[in-house]
Amino acid sequence: MLRWVLPAVFTADLLLLIWNLARLKRFKRYLSNETFLEVLMFPDSKLYCKPYHFLPTGCRAGNKCKNDHEVNSMVKLLQFLLSADKSVDVCVFNITSSDLADMLIDLRSRKIKVRVVTDATELTGTQVPKLLNNGVPVRSELNCGNLMHHKFAVVDNEMVATGSFNWTQQAIIGNCENIMITNHKLSVDKYQCEFERLWKKFEPLVLQQSDV
Repeated sequence: MLRWVLPAVFTADLLLLIWNLARLKRFKRYLSNETFLEVLMFPDSKLYCKPYHFLPTGCRAGNKCKNDHEVNSMVKLLQFLLSADKSVDVCVFNITSSDLADMLIDLRSRKIKVRVVTDATELTGTQVPKLLNNGVPVRSELNCGNLMHHKFAVVDNEMVATGSFNWTQQAIIGNCENIMITNHKLSVDKYQCEFERLWKKFEPLVLQQSDV
């Protein structure tokens, strides 16, 4: 029985990966020689439907589903992260959204290089322990009175998403927030350089026993 279950699980995971990558071909058109800019506005009116947008089985609730089947701002942000081929560098003040943290963990499991910089005062009650526990390196500036208040992410050193948006549930469906996504080379280079500067300056966080 086991020898049938394992291939089935592997096949399901492979199909899910292929299906998601196929959906991202449309997003990858931005990685041409043409410069693009897309602005996302929050809050979304409803939470996105994860099965509908990101699982090949789709949403089984159909018309009874209370979540959003439209391509809202959260879906576009997740698609931006999913488009990574090589690396995702995240520099965000506050990370409490489990969906966004799970996306980074999933990307790392696919051999994408993922690095996170966050503020040292925003660690308790966040997704940082889960990221560390799943092998995602996180750095902060400890024992500092100043804030690491950036909110941006760089994908493959080719695109950047930046704005007022913290990675929190309140930002997704509560606050008035914005994200700008662009592949403008000078802009991307500026953000990548800033990330590298902070990555070298800040200290690696270590998972404490109390966080497990």
